[in-house]
Amino acid sequence: MVGRDKVGMTAKSMETEHDEEYQKFEKLIAKRIADHDGPLFTTDVNPDALWGAYLYGMPENRRQHYNCNCCRRFIRKYGSLAAINAAAIASYSPLWTAPHGVPDFFRSSASVMADLVERAKITGVFYDDETTWGTPKTRDKAIGSFWTHLHGKGNAKPNNKTLTASQAMAEKLEDFGMLKRAIDDYRLSTIQQAITILKADVLDRSEKTIGVAEWFAKVHDMNTNQLWLAVATAPAGFAHIRSSMIATLLDEIQAGSEIEGIKKRWAEKMHPLAYRRPTAPPKAGAIVAAEKLVEKMGIERSLERRYATLNDVQSFLWNSRPERVPYTSGVFGHLKGRVGGRFPGIPVNAGSMTWHKFERDILPGVTKLEVKLDSPGNYYGLVTATHKDAPNIMQWDNTVSSYVYTSGSVPSRWSLFGEWGKVSSVFLGPWAWADREKCKNHPNQVYFSIEGCRDQANPGLALFPEIIRSEYHSMSSVIEAHSKKGRISGGIWANANGLSFTDNNPVVLRVNDTQPFSVDRVE
Repeated sequence: MVGRDKVGMTAKSMETEHDEEYQKFEKLIAKRIADHDGPLFTTDVNPDALWGAYLYGMPENRRQHYNCNCCRRFIRKYGSLAAINAAAIASYSPLWTAPHGVPDFFRSSASVMADLVERAKITGVFYDDETTWGTPKTRDKAIGSFWTHLHGKGNAKPNNKTLTASQAMAEKLEDFGMLKRAIDDYRLSTIQQAITILKADVLDRSEKTIGVAEWFAKVHDMNTNQLWLAVATAPAGFAHIRSSMIATLLDEIQAGSEIEGIKKRWAEKMHPLAYRRPTAPPKAGAIVAAEKLVEKMGIERSLERRYATLNDVQSFLWNSRPERVPYTSGVFGHLKGRVGGRFPGIPVNAGSMTWHKFERDILPGVTKLEVKLDSPGNYYGLVTATHKDAPNIMQWDNTVSSYVYTSGSVPSRWSLFGEWGKVSSVFLGPWAWADREKCKNHPNQVYFSIEGCRDQANPGLALFPEIIRSEYHSMSSVIEAHSKKGRISGGIWANANGLSFTDNNPVVLRVNDTQPFSVDRVE
């Protein structure tokens, strides 16, 4: 007798199969695959032993019938997959575990396979380039019908669309190894101390690393299964503790460094123009790989950048557009002249205040806003994609980004002269326009666009690794080199450039021609 996927099976064989409820078993496995929600893991189960368990769980006289090449390939590839339960204590087989619903004929096979998987060791995170697992059916020309096989619709494609399944699996295996080594290198008490320092907001741009530090503390004392689950679900780069900025702080703490020295060395590495920037030119192989990736992802046009205009800004805190209704006479004139509950020209007490207070109490009544031109100052250029239909490569939901110069720049470099610059609008960083919660790793930053502010130098394309999506980080050195040699277009139309404000870069403002005062911190 030959197997069920071979030519020559009879209608009687198919009837016997029906009595054994094979179709029910097949549909159950397909449903379990479709219903599974969460990561899957490879194990060290011997695939031949698993296939043997499937056959030897059946009566001897029926084994050859189910000795199907298609089903064998399915079980060898997918049958050993494991999931990890909510407590992350034990692994289990999402395909074979639980006898409920399994036909009696296949129950012994499923039970033995489930046991093999549950006792196995997790070896990696599983991904598959295909959504159809197995071969759903094959045609038997001899009987003019089809044989169906174990299969399912799975959802295990890599989150990073630039990677194949095998590449993504190799990356997660490396992540696991890196995380284990970091756990061996750093004490939990060291990580907790680092979190305290980061939350104290004494380090520049500490918000970029708090998430990684808290995650590292959480996983530090996990068992192996818990670590695999953490690696499988972690944001990109979180497991790379040793190569991240958090390692700088952890090393300093374990070395017993003083806080002032820590702050200095941290600031040098965390500067916007140094953070995550490649330090060496790309190699020829990296360039070729990047070119292939750019073509695959269709992002060639996304690498062309132009200066943004105020029309590209999606959300304003304030602007001086003409549609602001001036104060006029008439029966309702007193209503027209009020903006946010204040009359234009209302005096403002000089002194220092937080941005939150300024935004709440002062900004609604502003009709004229000026910013003192610092020298040097944190002047910025606002940039966006040249082509509106180009795929977005930014980490946030729009194509706009900004750049500044190391240690600031002088006003004349931006075509600004005099003591004060006339502010045309106020807005937050582009990452905060749609959903601030999605971009907690970016700073609280306020932009004051200044009339006539245009960069006289060539900053390249201002495409930095820290602002592009994680799936493109593999070619960061190539993008960096491309950015340095490129040029931002549309400089003559740039009207959104200006001076930015953060906790580390206070601004002096003059409102409605009153005495100047300082905004020296966010809150």
